[in-house]
Amino acid sequence: MKFFTVILSLLLLASCEKKNTDKIRFYISTDSKIYEKIIKDFERETRLEVEIINENVDSANILNNFTKEDIADVFWVENPIKAEYLKTNNLLEKFTPDISKGIVKNFKDKDDAWIGFSASTIVYICNVKNAQNELLPDSVFDLLNTEYKGKIATVINDSVLLYFSSLSFKTGINKTKELLDNIVTISSFDVLKDKLNNGEFLCILSTNNKYFSDFSKNENMKMFIIDQKKGLGTQLVPNVVGLLKTSKNQENGKKLLRYLLSRETEVTLCKSNGLIPLHKGVKTENQAIEFDKLKYIKVDYSKIVENLDKIKALLQK
Repeated sequence: MKFFTVILSLLLLASCEKKNTDKIRFYISTDSKIYEKIIKDFERETRLEVEIINENVDSANILNNFTKEDIADVFWVENPIKAEYLKTNNLLEKFTPDISKGIVKNFKDKDDAWIGFSASTIVYICNVKNAQNELLPDSVFDLLNTEYKGKIATVINDSVLLYFSSLSFKTGINKTKELLDNIVTISSFDVLKDKLNNGEFLCILSTNNKYFSDFSKNENMKMFIIDQKKGLGTQLVPNVVGLLKTSKNQENGKKLLRYLLSRETEVTLCKSNGLIPLHKGVKTENQAIEFDKLKYIKVDYSKIVENLDKIKALLQK
């Protein structure tokens, strides 16, 4: 009897160890909860368990979260800057699933370390009630005109950093500095939102998903995609996923990545959060922004990272 009890205990222990190995550890660095429904659907459809590790940090501090060996199998970050920091520190495993072939090339790492999908874009959000007698800017470079000085504001975050770093790469750091001197920077989005509602600013520089979540139900607030009539175009900021080298569950991690990069996931994120699908030909009913109609800045994200510290210093002036 004692012999069978020992065998049963060993079998139960082996079963628990296998279950823990099968669990996909999913690292997410984002301030939103857009992933929750998607992960629940994935678990239901595949019967695989996902452990979510959500640590919202900016790009400069994301590496601190990866000092612990084997922290996760798969990661999701809300912009390529964070992914580039992970790549340059040799933390990412190459992976190119067939399902990602439909995603526009510019949003995939050239070395197959990460893949972008479901992007936000840089926009003006304007209080049109308080702007009835004022001319709204067509291009970000209109902000160099003295009439706009102090009337446009933004908040310091990774999307804004990416945008101005792209501008500096295309036009030079001096012109970008001149531009930023005319823009008010606020440290908190909630404060920025209140000041726009109160009419203290003509417009704020933000992203379309922020408009979708915070302003779209206010009839006085309108969104205008930046630099579509003239200028370089807007900045697209894709969400990014990839596989970590330290993963001990790569096969199941790859299953999760394929699911996240599917056309169906992009449709879900478009409907729920206003994010722009990056698969060619993916459209949804009443989609506010269509990728095929956008003029946007095409950049090499690995080179853009080089200017980040300079731009951050200018924004924190």
